[in-house]
Amino acid sequence: MHKKLIVIAAGALCAGPAAAQPATEGIAADEAPIVLAQNDNREERRRNRQGNQGNQGNRDRDANNNNNNNNNNNNNNAQRQRDRQQTDNQRQRDRQQTDARRDRDRRANDDQLQRERRGDRRDRTNNAQQGDRRQDGQRARQQDRRQDNRGDRGRNDRRDDRDNRGNNRRIEDRWDDRRDNRRDRVDDRRDDRRDRIEDRWDDRRWADGWRRDGRYNWRDWRGRNSSLFRFRYAPPRGHGYRRFRRGARLGAPFYASTYWLRDPSRYRLPPHGGNYRWVRYFGDVALVDTRTGMIVDIEYGFFL
Repeated sequence: MHKKLIVIAAGALCAGPAAAQPATEGIAADEAPIVLAQNDNREERRRNRQGNQGNQGNRDRDANNNNNNNNNNNNNNAQRQRDRQQTDNQRQRDRQQTDARRDRDRRANDDQLQRERRGDRRDRTNNAQQGDRRQDGQRARQQDRRQDNRGDRGRNDRRDDRDNRGNNRRIEDRWDDRRDNRRDRVDDRRDDRRDRIEDRWDDRRWADGWRRDGRYNWRDWRGRNSSLFRFRYAPPRGHGYRRFRRGARLGAPFYASTYWLRDPSRYRLPPHGGNYRWVRYFGDVALVDTRTGMIVDIEYGFFL
């Protein structure tokens, strides 16, 4: 009975809807609904298979989309890694350049200190040589005086003590010496007056306003050459910083030759003359009269 129904249903499916209706004519009336239900079930399963195939296609598309997303994520991660590598390389180059600049600044400071020390040694050598020359001149003059005195004593011993001519000569020599001494004192007074006048004139000329001259704009120059204004300063032992003004007097240890600026133009400072010297005083720079220690001019916060 079941085989007969299966054969009839298969024939109905093969013949199409038009042939399905006559296929039930040879079947009993109570068996026709069963055949129709089985046909409906087969149709439903076919639609389900088609739906499953559609779902499989969606899953395949989703898998492809996931693969594309993974590829995009991998590409983004690689790009971020390259960016991090470039950033690290740039930081390393910046650090190397900074270290190189620091090394150059340190070498420049060391060279500056060595030049200043060589200049100090030359000054000490020149001063020692001048002192030796003075001492040699003094010794030579003393020796000449001793020889003259010995010659005078020898001649006086051979002369008669009552020789008026010899006495007159000695009197004339004394008078000449006194006149020479008076002339020397007068000349010294004139030189002192001339020096004081020149000092006052130098002070007046120095106050004319060199800061308005563009050649001496040391602030802009320091902004472009900061390493030149940054080197070690060792103050005299036992002394601290005090803020001095023009007209004040520095202690002698502060304007020793070790603190002189050998080349003021290198720092865009005006040239000095006579006994004036540009001197570093802690972070300031002062123009000092080395004879008296008086501060003629001063710039605060000059060095870094």
